Amino acid sequence: LVPATIGITLERALAESRDLRDLYEHEDWARKVVDNAQRLEGICRNASTHAAGVVIGAEPLANIVPLQRSTSGDGSAAITQFDMVGVSQIGLLKIDLLGLANLTVIEESCEHIKQHRGIEVDIDHIALDDARAYELLGRADTHGVFQLEAIFAKRILLDIQPQSIEDLGVAVALNRPGPIEGGVVDIYMRRKRGEEPVTYVLPELEPILASTYGTIIYQDQVMKIASAVAGFTLGEADVLRAAKMAKQREQFLHGAAERGVPEETAVQLFELIAFFAGYGFGAAHAHAYALIAYQTAFLKANYPLEFMCALLNSRAGNFDKLKQSILDAHAHGLVVRPPDVNRSGVAFSIGDPGQGEILYGLQHIKNAGERVAEMIVAERRERGPYTSLLDLCLRIGTRELNRRILEALIKAGACDPLGDRGALLSVLDMVSDRAAQIRRERESGQTALFGETIEQFNGHESAADSAAELDASGSATVAADEKLRWEREFLGMYLSDHPLRRVAAELQQRVDTAINELGSHLDGLLVQVGGVVRDVRAFVPKRSTTGQRMAFLQIEDLTGACEVVVFARTFEECAPLLHPDAVVVVRGKVEVGRSGGPVVPDDEDRSETEPAKILAESVYAHDDARLAAWRRDSTVHVRVGPGLSAMLAPLRHAFEQHRGDCPVVIHVDSGTSIEEIALSSEFGVDPGPALERAVEGLVGEGSYRVEIRRARAPERSPRKPAVGSAAS
Repeated sequence: LVPATIGITLERALAESRDLRDLYEHEDWARKVVDNAQRLEGICRNASTHAAGVVIGAEPLANIVPLQRSTSGDGSAAITQFDMVGVSQIGLLKIDLLGLANLTVIEESCEHIKQHRGIEVDIDHIALDDARAYELLGRADTHGVFQLEAIFAKRILLDIQPQSIEDLGVAVALNRPGPIEGGVVDIYMRRKRGEEPVTYVLPELEPILASTYGTIIYQDQVMKIASAVAGFTLGEADVLRAAKMAKQREQFLHGAAERGVPEETAVQLFELIAFFAGYGFGAAHAHAYALIAYQTAFLKANYPLEFMCALLNSRAGNFDKLKQSILDAHAHGLVVRPPDVNRSGVAFSIGDPGQGEILYGLQHIKNAGERVAEMIVAERRERGPYTSLLDLCLRIGTRELNRRILEALIKAGACDPLGDRGALLSVLDMVSDRAAQIRRERESGQTALFGETIEQFNGHESAADSAAELDASGSATVAADEKLRWEREFLGMYLSDHPLRRVAAELQQRVDTAINELGSHLDGLLVQVGGVVRDVRAFVPKRSTTGQRMAFLQIEDLTGACEVVVFARTFEECAPLLHPDAVVVVRGKVEVGRSGGPVVPDDEDRSETEPAKILAESVYAHDDARLAAWRRDSTVHVRVGPGLSAMLAPLRHAFEQHRGDCPVVIHVDSGTSIEEIALSSEFGVDPGPALERAVEGLVGEGSYRVEIRRARAPERSPRKPAVGSAAS
């Protein structure tokens, strides 16, 4: 209900959100909650430690600012009692020392390259004009590329077609809340393509904004404008940049008036930079990030196997991100193999480079853990592969390799080289007991029948013993669907297959959005997604007067998972469909909320939005007849170079082979401008992977794009006043 806008207050939320205002005006409990919240708004909730802030003073800090022990960790660290704004106001220097997982990915990628290719990559001295890297960036193939993974960032890259670090710096700077919410991105793109003339509010702004086509992109430009137009010193302009706008307005307007700037123009300019200040990047910041973005793009473009292996390790703790990275690896011709006690490392590792293999790490199996994984790998390297389940138990030991861990390894597929999963599970207890018995006899030095020592039961002898036990038990075949459920339980995802693959083609025709596309750019829009139901939590809301149930669902497609909220009216209509493993299509409104409190400008890098969820308007079975006639509202865009005439005949043939109702727009790039040609309806196409392959085979990768148009969700109708409440 509260808009996901930077620096939003409850007062603004009531003015901007009709749903929140409706609740406030017609529900006593809502009015009481909001009124109390407004009294508390802005008050520090608790004492916390800044994620990366280091404070520096000219003398011991205890002489300048009150200190206390940290409230996190072991409490040994000293922290200031003033917050980040307060320490700056009293003249102390606060520096953010940020740790980036991407730097670890870069380092690990270089280690893999050296190990498997014998090439020493000095990432700080790579060529900054690598054609493969810029080709990858130009087609927005940026999964895993620092700062440029989001949907909006990909759109910027497709428009900019970067060819230098400077271009990448612009892309990074444009992908910030200030430029996005101020509409700067669209203005910049139109002016760069020559579709709109470059204009300046004042002539004094031309030398400051000429390189960015008259638009404010960098915080440096805000400071220079304040200096040139209103006579601010750079120190005063830095305060302006830090978004202390209320105190600076009068000074800015006064300084502008002294320099002959009309009041209306000065107000317009001040409001423009007030909107932007604090929520953009400095040029140095943007270009430093652009360099890291380029380095990750360089590695992905030139060494995809090594880069993706390192990326998977960095995302192993987040199953949604890990799943998306595995899908991206598959899209680049790589294959992620299930865990294997005889091949896998502790973490993700490279298997056969010739086959593009990445091996799933043993430590990432639920219940296994790093210590057991290290023991399994170390023992295998020292004495060779495991030959049976009994051999594994004997060599690792049942104390460390208990039944719970063994079951996890078997169900995750890590023991598949040792036998069928069902058969291994059926003899698990027997093998564990036999291994324990052998180990006890070995430790006691007991001699077996005919004088054989128990040491002979190691290796191949124990393998034969295990094989006999398996034969005695018979084969317990496990259904494919059950194996997939085990994979999801112990690996956090389906790895060898996915239940949706059997209906993927049909489902693709009935949705307009993949789950990994959900984000703040779709906030408030209607989308149609499809997937398999994972979790269902149905309940009767505490304040319900009708006793009707609502539900929270978790649905998953081939790209990710998201939460779906099904309110009472919709739930009653679709309740029979909502059970685990059901394949459904959901139409509803995207809602994105910002996590935590208001964003402080200097802390902007760490502000994150909560995962997008969908407020369901309707839920259908994937094969519901009502979906058969549905068509997504889309347009196919094809970008071609100046030699269009040579492409006309083959493109026309490709369109005819995939006829449909979707309109086509051709973008002719002359190098200095882009001309758009909308084709007539007779060239309508049916967009899909086949058409994409055909077009990109003719014109090149990244030349094909489908634009989906989505409607904005309607505002909810006002509630009827509750009995006894005061309606205003």
